[in-house]
Amino acid sequence: MDVLLQRCMAEYLPALEEKLDMQVKDAIASIGARRKIIEALVPHFGRPLEADPVFCRKATFLACSGTFTFMVHFSLPVQFPKQQPNLVLQSSQHFHNGSPVKSQVIDKYPWSPRWDTSEMAVRIFNFLVDECLGFKKYCNETTQY
Repeated sequence: MDVLLQRCMAEYLPALEEKLDMQVKDAIASIGARRKIIEALVPHFGRPLEADPVFCRKATFLACSGTFTFMVHFSLPVQFPKQQPNLVLQSSQHFHNGSPVKSQVIDKYPWSPRWDTSEMAVRIFNFLVDECLGFKKYCNETTQY
């Protein structure tokens, strides 16, 4: 029985090692892809206020539309670019019950994992140009008493 167990382990371990090696390589590539999209957003939004420098899973940028100033929080999934980032808008001017006014999570906007990162950044920026107008209206309505 001991010999059988050793033979099973000898067959199992190389496959496990190969699978783990692939997962590590995928994780490293995913970090690189997330770093590239954060870098691609800089020409549109400026330098991030805050960003996860190790795993590149989150970044926050300051944005404005006229005199309306707000933050855009990006949450980049582990499966990026196969899965698109989640966005949350947060007003820097509007508060409700002592907390900043935020949007719901935005996950429905133009997206294709086949686009290069600069195209992704342009599409996100263009989407937010229109989306921020609705968010500004929401902020004004939320803070009215």
